[in-house]
Amino acid sequence: MEENNKNHEYGSDIKIKSPLVTKLENFWYHYKWHTIAALFIIVCVVVCSVQACSRVNIDIHIMYAGNREISRTSADGDTPAYTRLKNALSAYTADYDGDGLTTLTLTTYFSLSPAEITEIENNPGLEVNHTLLAEDAEAMRTRFSIGEYYLCFMSPYVYGEYRETSDGVMMFAPIEKYAPEENELEYYDTYAVKLSSTKLYKNSPEVREILPEDTLIAIRINSAMASVFGGAENAENYAHAEDMLRKILGE
Repeated sequence: MEENNKNHEYGSDIKIKSPLVTKLENFWYHYKWHTIAALFIIVCVVVCSVQACSRVNIDIHIMYAGNREISRTSADGDTPAYTRLKNALSAYTADYDGDGLTTLTLTTYFSLSPAEITEIENNPGLEVNHTLLAEDAEAMRTRFSIGEYYLCFMSPYVYGEYRETSDGVMMFAPIEKYAPEENELEYYDTYAVKLSSTKLYKNSPEVREILPEDTLIAIRINSAMASVFGGAENAENYAHAEDMLRKILGE
């Protein structure tokens, strides 16, 4: 009787695993790293697919760098200057990627010449945001080196700073070849044209209001470094910039 009780007692500690659990444990033991790798790949594919579906294709990239702060907000509820300028520029571009939309990015940088800084600092009640100037100057250097922003609107000071490298290499392409044979354009030099003499300035009240009259337009050269890093996409961006420049100059 006592022996039966002991057997019963020992038997109560015996647990029988489900065949399914055993199979899963065996599978995990042999294919753990394969499974983790497969899950990682699936997650990457899903994330990339979501980003691709939500990505907005850009037809052209434009840069303004100068002494005019272009606000992206409006205190009185009107359309901000930034939005109005983008809309005005959009009339001179096209749906280059064929997605049914005309989309451009406009990046703006605030830059002051030493003379302009002195003038502001000598004016009571005004002050210069040197932190903003330094941050924008650093960002501009990158854009002018390898960025996809080829079509540039600049103050004469910024143009003078980036017209050529310290080694004497020109940063911009000769601009006259993009203009129609018969034109009334006013060239600043071989590589830049005055915005005030263009079709864009004359036909757009928003551009006349937002951008200074002495703004210059130039197109960066398609450098070897940009070609290496950008490949086919870089070539397309450059072709789009050339096409828009021709339209702005009156083609």
